[in-house]
Formats: sequence, structure tokens, C-alpha cells
Amino acid sequence: MQTKVEIVQVTPCIIDVVESGPQGPTNVLTFEATPLPAGSDPTVDTTGESPHQHVILGIPAGDKGDPGPSVEIAVVGDSMCWRVAGTEDDWTVITPMSALVGDTGDRVELRISAGVMQWKPTLGSVWTDLVSMSTLKGDTGDYAQMRRSGANVEWKPSSASTWAVLFPLADIKGDTGDNIELRREGANVEWKTSSASSWNTLMPLTAIKGDKGDPGAPGEPLLVTISDQNDIGPGGWWITRDYHGPATLQYLRAEMLAGTANDVTINVRKNGVLHRGGIALSSAATIITDLALTLAKGDNVSVHRGGGTITGPWLAAIQIDGRA
Repeated sequence: MQTKVEIVQVTPCIIDVVESGPQGPTNVLTFEATPLPAGSDPTVDTTGESPHQHVILGIPAGDKGDPGPSVEIAVVGDSMCWRVAGTEDDWTVITPMSALVGDTGDRVELRISAGVMQWKPTLGSVWTDLVSMSTLKGDTGDYAQMRRSGANVEWKPSSASTWAVLFPLADIKGDTGDNIELRREGANVEWKTSSASSWNTLMPLTAIKGDKGDPGAPGEPLLVTISDQNDIGPGGWWITRDYHGPATLQYLRAEMLAGTANDVTINVRKNGVLHRGGIALSSAATIITDLALTLAKGDNVSVHRGGGTITGPWLAAIQIDGRA
């Protein structure tokens, strides 16, 4: 005779022993543990029918234990370590610091496109919208105004009426510096400070040479007055002038201001060569507007008397200038 044992209930546990027939298939049990709140009674539940049954064990949580000691963590050498706080225990390695260093990440690039700030990784090709530029624009603010007042620099917002001290002028006053000296040396302009002995090239003269200018105004006038008690005869009155720049002289006026001139003429020479002769000199002014006396820098102009007689005392005036 064979017997069969059935577990009907764990707590309390009652085992019935009954007679059985022929041996059946082996029963296959599977188990599952389910946590229960602390203080609960353990439970056992079964599902399914022989020969396949599932047993569910309800296991209550234990009572909460006392708090454990605090732990301190520190980097010791090249490792992250731990030990119980407040003790002198040896440090226990958690992990090497090298294990916490990842690969170098990609840099981030930013750009503004169609009013939107965008970003992408350096190695990426797709730009992603980050923020609209319109959301970053605030209201127009006041502009700052500055002034010197006494020994201070002051400032205020443009809409304010009260000035505030920004800093004293003494804070931005440096030591008195050397004077700067300039000179022309060869084809260059050179400079140095007054206390230095060496000259430095500032710029080549060609850098400050401008284009050729327009022709200048007519040359300055040649005005001559001659007087004497008596006639000095033909060939006298040599009047000479060297011109300091280019000029074209068109106007000549010759006139006896005192005394009497009879058949007296004057001649104009350029660099000793006759330019215009036979110009009448009398109490009536002789005016010429087409003298066409063209001069270069350094040219010499002279006027002298031709023929005729003069009764004195006499005074003559001769003017040559650039008027037409």
C-alpha cells in the first residue's frame, strides 16, 4: 500500500495520511517569494493543479535596524576611496579616478541663421535651433553720459538727473612722459623720445608726399617807386627782384607821380634778357594787361629807364603783378 502526503496549510500544518492507488506522475512545484510589510504573518498560496503547481510564499520584512555609521568619501592618491566617518580605518578603494574620465567630447559651435541661434557638434553636419534672437532682445536701455566735474569723472543714465562719481581723475593720471622729437634723415622721417639717444624710422618721406597741386594764385606784385632831384639819364633805375616761386605776371602800370617826363620809356628784362621795351612813362598812367611774364623759382626781374628827359624833383611808380 502506498501513501500520499499533501501539505494543506503551512501554519498550522496538518498532514492527512490516506490510502492511495497506483503511483501517479511526479508533481512539479515552482516557487515565488513575495515581500510583505514588517509585522505581517507569513503566507503560502498555491495555484494550478498537479502535476504542475505554483507556490507563492509571502515573507514579511524584518524590523528596521539601527542606523549604521556615516561614510566619508575622498580622493586618495589616484583613487576614490571610502571609510567609516570618524575613524582612522584604512581607506578602501572604490574606483580609480582614471575610470571616471570619459573620452573628450565634441566641441559645440553656435551660429545665427535667419534670426535664430543654432548649435551643432563640431563633427556634426546638422544645425539645431536653440533660441530665437527676438527672445534675447530686451527693451532699449538708457545710454550712459559722462562728464568731468572738479577732480572726478562722473556718470549718469541719460534719463537721470543725478550724477554719480565714477572715479577720481588722479586714478587715471600717469607720470609725465618724455617729449617726442622728429627729424628728417635721408629719405625718412625719424623720431625719438627726448631722453633717448637712438632715432627710430617713423615713415619714408614718400608716404607723406602728395600729388602735384593745382597752379597757385598770381604771383605777388612787384611795386617800385623811384625819385630824385635831377634826371639820372637813360640806363638808370636798375630794379632787381628774385622770385621765390612760379608765377605769370600780366599787368604793368607805369606813371609819373611828380615832376615832368618827356619821351621817357622803360624796359622790362627777365634774367638780363629784354622781355618788353618802349613802355611810355608820363603823368598819364601806362597800363599793360598782356605782359605775359612767366617766371620760375629763382628767376630775376629788372626794370630800367630808356630814352627821354625828366625835370625834377620827380617821383615815378612802376607796378607789375598777376592781374590780367
